[in-house]
Amino acid sequence: MFLLLFLSSFSFGQTQQPTCNCPPNEFGLSNAKADTVFHLSDGKSVALCGSRNTNVSKGRTFYSGFVLAACGEAHVIKFWGAMLECQLHVHHDTLIVETLERLPAGKNMRYKWIAWTIERIYFRNGKAVNDFSVNRHIPRYTKQEIRSAILQYEKMGETLSNANMEVADKLFMSAISGSVKARIYLKDFNHYFDGLDGDYLEWYDGLMQKLKLWDTGTDRK
Repeated sequence: MFLLLFLSSFSFGQTQQPTCNCPPNEFGLSNAKADTVFHLSDGKSVALCGSRNTNVSKGRTFYSGFVLAACGEAHVIKFWGAMLECQLHVHHDTLIVETLERLPAGKNMRYKWIAWTIERIYFRNGKAVNDFSVNRHIPRYTKQEIRSAILQYEKMGETLSNANMEVADKLFMSAISGSVKARIYLKDFNHYFDGLDGDYLEWYDGLMQKLKLWDTGTDRK
């Protein structure tokens, strides 16, 4: 009987855990039940409300169209759009959000998912801090791979195709690997075909935005 009374008193004496539903927001995820809750080593917990996908890459869980919110807080930390593919993990007192891109950065210039940007979310004086950076550890092309990408560009036909757009991806990888010539070719790519439109223009604009981000290191417009 004494033990039951003690446990009852102990239970009522504890601070209730904050709710981990996401607070009202403008992204259509108001009061949504958390898909995942990440627990940091400093006692803070962060809820993710949005979509998960296990079919993008075997054995990996990607998230898109989601918000993050500190449990019990009235405002979300940030929204990540539906067109993004992200992976999240905890490192001590920090939640790490990696936005991934599929680029020809693998062996023999094969496509693979790589972390393109990294955001480190932690708490200082109870407030969420979000440190954003471009991943500077992306594999660089060798001189031989750069020469191959440049040669592929110089031998392209005049009919626009997915294969030619993949050459643009390789020029991008060559440019961030230090090739001035590849950078010039990439910037001229749009004019090579007398302008791009539709999905191809979106593809190319995405590369140019990434190149700008690589040069500036910031996601601010």
